[in-house]
Amino acid sequence: MSFMGSVGLSLAVLARVTSVALTQDPLPLNPENYKVIVENERVRVLDFRLRKGAKEASHSHPAHVVYVVEPFRIRFTFPDGHSAVRVAKAGGVLYSEAVTHASENIGDTDAHGILVELKTAADRQASIPTVAPQAPTDVLTAVSFIQGSPRRKPRSSASSCH
Repeated sequence: MSFMGSVGLSLAVLARVTSVALTQDPLPLNPENYKVIVENERVRVLDFRLRKGAKEASHSHPAHVVYVVEPFRIRFTFPDGHSAVRVAKAGGVLYSEAVTHASENIGDTDAHGILVELKTAADRQASIPTVAPQAPTDVLTAVSFIQGSPRRKPRSSASSCH
C-alpha cells in the first residue's frame, strides 16, 4: 500500500473512531445519572438526574422528548466548543433533535427529568431487545403516568333488594 493510501486509510479509521466517540451512550458513561425505565424497538425511556454542580462527559442522544420533573438550569457544551444554557420549569416538556453534548448542572437544585429517546428505523433494525416484551398492563401504566390513575366508581351502600 502506498504512503498516500496508508494516510487515507488512517484518516478514515480516525474519522470512524471519532464518530463513534461522539455518539457515546450516556448510560455507561454516567450510570449514576440514568436509569432505564423501559426500552423497546421504538423508544428508550430514561429517568435522568443530575445533581447540583455535577458534570457529565460528552455523550449523545437521538431525537428525544424530556418531561421535566424538577426544574433545572444546565449548561450544555457542544463538540464545536460553543455552549448554551437551558432553563426548564417542572412540568415542562422539551423536544430536541439528535444531539451530542457535555452537561453541567449550574442551577440551585438537582435536575430530574424523564427522557424519551426516539429510535429510528435503522436503530430498530440493529437493536436486539434488552428487555422482555411488554405485557398489555405496561401500556396501561404508561397511560396512567400521562393521565393519572383511573378512578373506580364508588359502590352503592344501599341495596334495592330487601
